[in-house]
Amino acid sequence: CEYVLDPCCGWGGRMLGTVASGKHYIGFEPNLTTYNNLKKLVSYLKINNQVTLINDGAENMDLYDFPNVGLVLTSPPYYNLEIYADGKQQSENQYDSYEEWRDNWLETIIKKSLDRLQGHSCWNVHNVNKMKMIDDVKQIHDKFGYEEVMRYFISSSVRQSNQNKTKNKKNKDLTLCYGKY
Repeated sequence: CEYVLDPCCGWGGRMLGTVASGKHYIGFEPNLTTYNNLKKLVSYLKINNQVTLINDGAENMDLYDFPNVGLVLTSPPYYNLEIYADGKQQSENQYDSYEEWRDNWLETIIKKSLDRLQGHSCWNVHNVNKMKMIDDVKQIHDKFGYEEVMRYFISSSVRQSNQNKTKNKKNKDLTLCYGKY
C-alpha cells in the first residue's frame, strides 16, 4: 500500500508511524487547534511531501480528491467520553446519544473510508460501558462485506504514578483489522 487513510487524526502518532514506514498519510482533523499543531509538526519534521492533512470531519471526505488507499488506520472518538472541542465540527457535539452518533456518524465514516479502500481497515477500539465500539465497528464492517482478519494487542506498561491495585493495571490496546470477503 502506498497511501494510509486516518479518518480521525488525533495527536499524530499514526501519522508519524505511517511516514516512518515510507507511506503517504492522509488524515482528517476537524479540531482547528489540533490541525494547526499537526501542521507545525509536519513542517518542523520536513515531511510535507508525505502527509496530507484535511481540516474537516471525515464524514465530509467525499468532498475531497485524494487517491484510494491500501490501509485505513484509525482510532475514532468514543462519542462523548473525551471532549476535544465545543464546536459543531466535533462529532460528539452533533448527536444526542451514542446510538444516534454510531448510526449516523461512525457508520458514515466507516462506509466512506471503505469506499476509498483497496486493502485492510484497522480500527483501534474498546468497549466502554454502553459504548460497545468493538461490537459496533465489527457489525458495520460486516454490513459492508468486510470480515475480521486479525486482532493486534499491545499491553501498556504500568504507570509508576498510579501505585495502587485498582489504578496500577496494564491496559491492553486492541486494534481490529478487517478485509473484504
